[in-house]
Order: sequence, then C-alpha cells, then structure tokens
Amino acid sequence: MFLRLCLLFICCLPALAAADDDVYYRARADMRKCMSPVCGGVFVQPLNKPKFRCPDQARGKECYTYALDWSPLQLSPEQQSAAQAQISSGRSVLRGRLNKQVFGRYGKQWVLSVTGAWTAATATSSSDTFYQARLNGIRCIAAPCNSVEELKLNSTDLRNIAGLELAAANASPAQLEDASAQLTTGLIVAGKHKPVTGPGGKSQTLVANQFYLPFSKDAKQCHIGGCSGQLCGDHPDDLVSTCEYLPEYACYTTAACEQQSDGNCGWTPSKTLSTCIDKARKSPLQ
Repeated sequence: MFLRLCLLFICCLPALAAADDDVYYRARADMRKCMSPVCGGVFVQPLNKPKFRCPDQARGKECYTYALDWSPLQLSPEQQSAAQAQISSGRSVLRGRLNKQVFGRYGKQWVLSVTGAWTAATATSSSDTFYQARLNGIRCIAAPCNSVEELKLNSTDLRNIAGLELAAANASPAQLEDASAQLTTGLIVAGKHKPVTGPGGKSQTLVANQFYLPFSKDAKQCHIGGCSGQLCGDHPDDLVSTCEYLPEYACYTTAACEQQSDGNCGWTPSKTLSTCIDKARKSPLQ
C-alpha cells in the first residue's frame, strides 16, 4: 500500500514542459568541484513549481544542465560571457527548453536552450510568487481600477489587478524608470498581493520585492577587484588598489557589481547598500 501511494505521488508530480514548450527558470551556477560535464554546469529551478519532475524523472528542487545554449538569442561570444557572469550571481531568470545533446564519451546531457534572459534589479533574493505584469489599457473613473494584467509564470492563471508597487524592491530611480517602460510589454516581478478598497469596490494590488529587467545585448561582463573586493569594473587588470581596509568595504560583499544605466560597470545603488555604508562610516573604528 505504501509503495502504491509513493508511485501515485510521483506520477502526480507536474513534469517540466516538453522540449517544444518554454519554461521560466531561476538559474544558478554549479560551483561543485568535479570533472565536467558531471559538474560545472547550471542548476535551473522552474518558477512557481515547488514540486516537479526533471526530464530524466529525478525529483528535487532543481534540475542540472550541463550547459546553456545561447544561440536562440544570437549573442556574440562577448555577450555570452556577460550573460554567463550574471548567471554566476544567482540573480537570473531564464526562459527556455531543455534538450539533450551528445558530448563525446559522456553521452547525452541536458542543455537549456535559452529563449529569454532577465536579471534582478537588486541583490535581494525573493521566495515569493513570480508573475509577468503589463498594463492592459483599462481606464477608470473610480479606484480601485484593474488596469494591470497579471500572469502567474509557468501557468495559465491570468487576471486583472488594481496595480503594481515596486518600492519594496529598493531599486534605483533609473531601474524603476526602466521597469515602468517594460510594463507596456510585460515586466517579470516577484511579490505578494494586498487587498485594496475604494469607491470602485474591492481588488488586489501586487507588492513586488523584486523585479527583473531583460538582458541587454550591450551588457558588459563586470568584475570585482581591489585588495578588499571594493572595486567594480569591466577591466580586471585595472582593478588594483592599496590594502588599507575601511569598514565600509564589508558592505560590498552582498552588493551587485554590474552594468549601470550609463553603460559602465559599478555597484548597483540600493537602500541596503547605502545604509550599510553610512553605518560603517559612523563606526568608532573609522
């Protein structure tokens, strides 16, 4: 009886989509130390699916892929390096299809063919539900107005809600401006709902603690350097400093070194980073 229940449970787990279907994934680099292709690839986790089966029928929170195939996005080698660097930060969302390719004596290995890539606005990690939100063109004379269309990723759950709040993401003004522009075609966000009421009745607003902007083909591969890891730039050989230590340098260990709105590499501004630096500079150790 127990075996039957276990088999039933496994059969009822939602499998990842077939090779012809695109799935949205959270991605992180495999940092294990062993021979490729057994190690060194990318772990992908389908968004909004806490229970699932990988294509090889294995169960778990993530599926291992030997490599990422960027060819559908037509990226140059330099652009692929920049995209791969964002994967290493653990802040990427990918859309794609899992397929098997032959790798010599290792036989067939799973490869994710990437058809879309997005990067988190800040270093904040989110465990909330992922959605794609866009303006639906509805106009109202009384609030709340269901002017935002919300699609739960990797599902068919679609509905209209009263609005989208992005302040909790602690993003920079430039990132918020980019996010607003992206709402016309669809912005990927992670968040929770809160009820709103008004003359127009009752509805829901989505409060996002993170949002994701599309990977740009103009993206640069940014590097961290300096004696205390306090420098960020796109030329590693230039990231040299003396080794005087300041308490504020510790704040950069959790900050994001990435391309900024001016096209240059730098530390992404955030409320968390600025608060940490202010506290460190006021420390008696300064």
